[in-house]
Amino acid sequence: SVISGEIEDELSVGITNELRSVDRVPPPSSGRMRISEEEVNAALRENADRYEPIKDVTASIDSDAVTIRFSLYGLESTYRTGLAVDGGRIVLVDSSLRGAAGRFVDEDAVGAVFEAEVAELLRRSNLQPADVSLRDGSVVITTAPDA
Repeated sequence: SVISGEIEDELSVGITNELRSVDRVPPPSSGRMRISEEEVNAALRENADRYEPIKDVTASIDSDAVTIRFSLYGLESTYRTGLAVDGGRIVLVDSSLRGAAGRFVDEDAVGAVFEAEVAELLRRSNLQPADVSLRDGSVVITTAPDA
């Protein structure tokens, strides 16, 4: 439908703009990057206008999944996904979208944009993910220099 296409476009543009606003990720000396729930939520708040008509976005991270809660036209929804490394790329696994957004958004299409933009950010940074793990409150990405 027209509404779902517009919502997917807005989400895709928001994700793209968010990740392209980061020029490069400095290579971690330990080979491990830790991204905290607090950092994710701060970026989501700072750039909230990029995700219209999505509002009130918050992320939580536990050892099983990243959970993103948000409202779409005032109706609450929840997106939950695991992360893995496949073929040198970070991919979303076992994703689910519950609530009103599930009727309007193709979660696979939006997920594909996220995966492509993360891959591009890591490529710009000359990094390749070797492993990704979820911990309570953070995502840890083990990297290797891009060959």
